[in-house]
Amino acid sequence: MSTESSGTAKDFSEHAVTPSAMVVHDPTAFGAFDALDGIADGNALLRASLFRERPDVGALARQHAAFVSVLNEHTRVLRVADLLGKAGLTAHREKLERNPNHVFTHDALITLPWAPEAAILGNMREPLRREEPMVLEEVARALGLREIVRLPAGVFLEGGDVIPLCIAEKRTLLVGFGPRTSEEALPVLIELLGERGWVDEVIGVKLAAWRLNVDGCFFPVSDDTVVAHLESVEGGVHWTAEGPRPIDPATHFRNLGFEIVEAAREESYGQQACNFVCLGGKRLVAYKMTERINDALRERGFDVIGVDGSELVKGNGGPHCMTRPVYSRVEGRAE
Repeated sequence: MSTESSGTAKDFSEHAVTPSAMVVHDPTAFGAFDALDGIADGNALLRASLFRERPDVGALARQHAAFVSVLNEHTRVLRVADLLGKAGLTAHREKLERNPNHVFTHDALITLPWAPEAAILGNMREPLRREEPMVLEEVARALGLREIVRLPAGVFLEGGDVIPLCIAEKRTLLVGFGPRTSEEALPVLIELLGERGWVDEVIGVKLAAWRLNVDGCFFPVSDDTVVAHLESVEGGVHWTAEGPRPIDPATHFRNLGFEIVEAAREESYGQQACNFVCLGGKRLVAYKMTERINDALRERGFDVIGVDGSELVKGNGGPHCMTRPVYSRVEGRAE
């Protein structure tokens, strides 16, 4: 297994590594919200789009562009449409036009900082999102990534439920399960990835039914700090090659020396206060609306870059959700 390290294994945590590039997508460029015309707000809108509120499309486009501009200051930015190329864009245009959730490039493709050539495709539980891995599979090929494992049918996994960490020099996957990711994904990951030397352990976090992904409520941002809404967490399990054992995730991380910065329910859900883009070196990108949490992290030595997200957050996602970090030498087409 190839790796790129300047230090110990802990350097391979997502929060510690500066990505070679970030993959992003602006759904407004494909008229993805046009399909929502005539649909009433509330439950009808949520069923049709998974967005909890109808965004101002122009404002969302401006906020996404400003977000991408910030990313460009720290790493290379690659757009899904550019990576698909002409033939791929022709093949997948309808998918991009009818589903605004393609903005959440983190979910349909999983990458590992300690295995920069590797990729795992998501398997989406929500019917509206099941075509997204088809698009990101072609993106992965354009980036020169190779799929290292494919999940069995009926085992669901979203990238927003997977946070790669290195804890005590063990390659660890923090995996949320419940609403979007199957609990059955945990033993599959430890079996298929563990036996091939890709992963040493999986820490499963059981999410409340009203949550979506673990990156919205339990997010390690350094080797000693987690930002979390603990009422979103209903239990956990620690999987190793020896099998599972039940844990309380908060207690588990505290015993490992982590401090937990606690967010309130509305901060974590309505403002995505636990959701960050990690740029390495304790640099984070977060929504400006979460300033209480951002300031608490700044007091702990983090460089937190705030971006506008009042329209972007209506899709129930934050900055982490809108980026897929790539750690390999980037082979894709330029933006």
